[in-house]
Amino acid sequence: MEFLVVPIVLVVLGGGICGIVAVIALSQLRARLERLERQIAILSRSQETTVPPSAPAPEPARPPAAEPRILPAPEPVRALIPQTAPPRPTPRREWTSLEVTIGAKWLNWVGVILVVVGVMFFLKYAYDNNWIGPAGRIAIAAMAGTGALILGERLRRAPYPVLFQTLTGGGLAVFYGCIYFSFQVYGLSGQAVSFVLAVAVTVLALALSVVHNAPGICLLGQLGGFLSPVLISTGENRPVELFSFVTILNLATIGCAWFRNWGFVNAAGFIGTWALYAGWAGRYYDESQIGVAVLFSALFYLMFLIAPMLKALSTRQPLLAEDLWLVAAVIFVEFVNNSMLLSGTFRTWHGPAVLLQAVTLSAVYTEWTRRSFEDSRTRTTLLLFALALVTVAIPIQLRFYAIPIAWSVEAVMLGYVGVRYKRWPFQLASLAAAGLATLGLLARLPLHSAVFTPVFNRPFGSWATVIAMMFGLYAVVSRNRERLQHDLKYGVQAVGALAMVLACALAHMEVASFWTVRRDQFAQDVLISHQVTSLSILWAVIPLLILQLGRHGYVPSSVFAAAAGYLAGATVLITSAVDRAWIDPAIPFLNVQWLSRFAIPLSMWIGLKWMNWNELVFLRNMIEAASHVFLAVLLGVEVNSWISSSGVFSPFMRFGFVSALWSLQALILIGLGLKTRSQFRRILGFILFGTTVAKLLLVDMAILQPVYRILSFAATGALLIVAAYLYQRFSRALLDSDEAA
Repeated sequence: MEFLVVPIVLVVLGGGICGIVAVIALSQLRARLERLERQIAILSRSQETTVPPSAPAPEPARPPAAEPRILPAPEPVRALIPQTAPPRPTPRREWTSLEVTIGAKWLNWVGVILVVVGVMFFLKYAYDNNWIGPAGRIAIAAMAGTGALILGERLRRAPYPVLFQTLTGGGLAVFYGCIYFSFQVYGLSGQAVSFVLAVAVTVLALALSVVHNAPGICLLGQLGGFLSPVLISTGENRPVELFSFVTILNLATIGCAWFRNWGFVNAAGFIGTWALYAGWAGRYYDESQIGVAVLFSALFYLMFLIAPMLKALSTRQPLLAEDLWLVAAVIFVEFVNNSMLLSGTFRTWHGPAVLLQAVTLSAVYTEWTRRSFEDSRTRTTLLLFALALVTVAIPIQLRFYAIPIAWSVEAVMLGYVGVRYKRWPFQLASLAAAGLATLGLLARLPLHSAVFTPVFNRPFGSWATVIAMMFGLYAVVSRNRERLQHDLKYGVQAVGALAMVLACALAHMEVASFWTVRRDQFAQDVLISHQVTSLSILWAVIPLLILQLGRHGYVPSSVFAAAAGYLAGATVLITSAVDRAWIDPAIPFLNVQWLSRFAIPLSMWIGLKWMNWNELVFLRNMIEAASHVFLAVLLGVEVNSWISSSGVFSPFMRFGFVSALWSLQALILIGLGLKTRSQFRRILGFILFGTTVAKLLLVDMAILQPVYRILSFAATGALLIVAAYLYQRFSRALLDSDEAA
């Protein structure tokens, strides 16, 4: 009985549509009747005699001035002839025209509508009393659908395109409903017959849409086509037949979209296809069907990747924005589907599948570029997706340090291609790959967790390979800087700086880890002391190496890089003081512990000689000042450790020794400043002397015994007198010459 709803709704809709059509037709007939009446009035006026009896006869040479006879012109011509205002019809004539219209037309339409409604009531009564069986109901619905198609065709010729598409779509929907009820509800037809009928209705819908340029009918045909396997399903798992039908349906709709330039039809087909695929996978898929699943997934991927481009390829026009979005969605959905299918048991095939997808995109990109389209947006989209897929395939297929190594190799290759062919997407992708390689290294920290052989081990070799690739990328791009996209120049400089930072970090971690993993072999204080000793030597050598490379043009901004290295060395020194990583020395100042730490300020003094003295004056002064501060701290810590452990001198003597050493250092600074004519060094000497005097007054006076206090004050005073003598000795030379900065 539920099936009666369909014909009743159709009749009601048909009655409303017929009423609308009747009103429109009556309005046109009334306007036409009024035009005919006006023309008859004009003809009647032209035939009346207007000359009086007493009027003279007209001259023979001049024809009488009679109004010419007006004949009715054809409809297109009448629309171009200006019409004079005809006499308004009398009320009697208007009533007569309306009476004829009502009697001849309206009564006819109303009668037809009443008859149709009566028939519908009869059918409902017959259905309720089982006078008409299932076959009859299907037949009546099919006739109603056919009638809707016929009426829609008549309205198309009228023309009424909206009513045509509405009635035609409704008729096709009734056909799909008939097939469903015939198979699923009443069991009147088998699955094969029902499926063939559904295909026939879909083909009819697509044909009507193309012939009459009706995209709505095409969408309805797509909807019916995708619903047909669901409505006619018996619950069996038959993926090959299902997806073969979907493939044929998509080929037909893609043809319609190409012929009529309907991009949204491709999008609708993509949505419907993956909706069916997801429904099948969620209900029936298991690992035994991996071949069918991957095969049809790849087929749908290629189909909808190429479909939006067919029209653009044939007309050599840029791809529309909505088509480009469809391409992006197709790529993303295929990647996600492959990840879900191949991430488990078939993981070894996951990486090659992603690479194959990237190769497909590269082929499409090559073809698009070969045809010389002025469509950089599409080329860029295809290229970036292909590069992204290659980059993602690396961690999918590889493991451990092979991932950052592969990314770094990819960065070099992309950088070379980018500058060789001036393609900014490749340049940008190379920087991104370098960043991923860096993150891949950092994600695998700590560098070592067990005893290892220094340098000759897998983590160190992996880090070194990635760093070498990044230096290679920097070198390749820097040599072709004029081919580089302007906005990416700073990115390339960042890659060079990042490679330098990683190299220094690798050396630091290798040295620090060498002692850290041997914590069971040494006492805690001894282990930390050895570790700081090794790191101090390392950070004394690294800045000098950077400055040498900078002098040969291999490291730009080498002064800043060396300053950063000295800052790292200062951090090591501060850490050693905080952690008390200072073993009491047997011989002061002549032991590996103190000499290794003294290597950092010594490296600073050597590095200052290698720097350009005409530039970066402030930075050089800061480095020199830091070196003397570190030396003063080292002197104090060494004296304190030696006296505390020696037992020869009183513990109070350390304060006097420190004051004396600081005064000596200040004197040497002033002397060097006088010799090199450096006012900055002399000022540093004054500051250090001032610090020493403040220490004497604030610390030594309060702590030291009288004997030690006398010695401390006397030594410091003597050194101050020597400094004053030097100033008096060389004051004239200082005043007569220019001071060096």
